[in-house]
Amino acid sequence: MEINLLLRLLIAHLLTDFILQPKSWVADREERQGKSPKLYIHVFLTAAVAYILSGLYTNWIIPVVIFCSHLLIDYLKSKTDKNRFTYFIIDQAAHIAVITILWLSIEQKWQ
Repeated sequence: MEINLLLRLLIAHLLTDFILQPKSWVADREERQGKSPKLYIHVFLTAAVAYILSGLYTNWIIPVVIFCSHLLIDYLKSKTDKNRFTYFIIDQAAHIAVITILWLSIEQKWQ
């Protein structure tokens, strides 16, 4: 199995969720939820970075799955206001699960 692809997708996630996403975007998303332009900018950036770092430029499934899943996960997280740490852990676990399933499905297709 090509573990490098998984690592590149995880790095893309870490970059866009923790380094390239300003706190103001998170605050806007929490306040405006699905109406936040910052949510869509963040999700587009996440999909674009994953696509670029994957190196698989003929495989459009990567940015499509990342965009759709990240939008859904982050939108659902924005609707919560309970225990933020618990929802943060659930949010990150969901993103990692999607990335892992995407990687496994790509690896299976290539074998």
